[in-house]
Amino acid sequence: MAGVDMHVHTTASDGIFDAFYLINLAMESGLEGMAISDHDTVAALAPAIAYVKGKNFLLVPAIEISSEWQEREIHILGYGIDHQSSYLHEQLQKLQQEREIRLAKILAKLKEYKVFLDEKKLKAMGKGVIGRAHIARLMVQEGYCRSMSEVFSDWLGREGRAYVVRPKLSPEKAIAVVQQAGGVAVMAHPGIAKADRYIPKMVEMGLGGLEINHPNHNLEDIVHYEKLADKYGIYKTGGSDCHGDRLGIITTPIETVKAILQNKNV
Repeated sequence: MAGVDMHVHTTASDGIFDAFYLINLAMESGLEGMAISDHDTVAALAPAIAYVKGKNFLLVPAIEISSEWQEREIHILGYGIDHQSSYLHEQLQKLQQEREIRLAKILAKLKEYKVFLDEKKLKAMGKGVIGRAHIARLMVQEGYCRSMSEVFSDWLGREGRAYVVRPKLSPEKAIAVVQQAGGVAVMAHPGIAKADRYIPKMVEMGLGGLEINHPNHNLEDIVHYEKLADKYGIYKTGGSDCHGDRLGIITTPIETVKAILQNKNV
């Protein structure tokens, strides 16, 4: 299983497994590396980088930042970031505070519908940022819903009964944060965002790539975004968007990853 999985989440955000477990699993599976790209946090990066030292395994320091354009959620992956950047930490602290405020509002809304979740159990589900995925898992565990998809469609999605808008950065700001931290900004799963007409403007802002290959992309999506990436001369990446399963089912050639980390054309 050659290549690098460029989209992996740990318990620092909404993943089920910690970085050490995922690194071991990746190496056992024959992956050449992976990018830890947690939502709005870099908490897993320092221990993970220390853990792979001396191992023949490429650990890409990364992040996934949520942004919004015309009510469309656009996720920006930042690759090769300086996870110790003080500017980055300042921006992430603001985002995490907004997540905490949103969490309280969601729990209050759920209570209105007689859905009572133990906040201690919720916080025990993750070591870092607690988000909607944690709420969804607990709702399934407590028997309020049968599946995560049901939770999001009925409760936590944009049309859900307990949905709460969270202030997000603009794509321009998200890209700037990544660049300020020394990274390359890549648009995550553009087939989900469905903001194609905004991609040219994002390239002007400094967008460096498109995640052309993602579990939610069909073959038509892959071909379409590959052509767009070629048109604008930006990187083409792929990743599993692993939150616990499917690690390594989609990878990016290591030559592309090394070029991204050196920020050069391939």
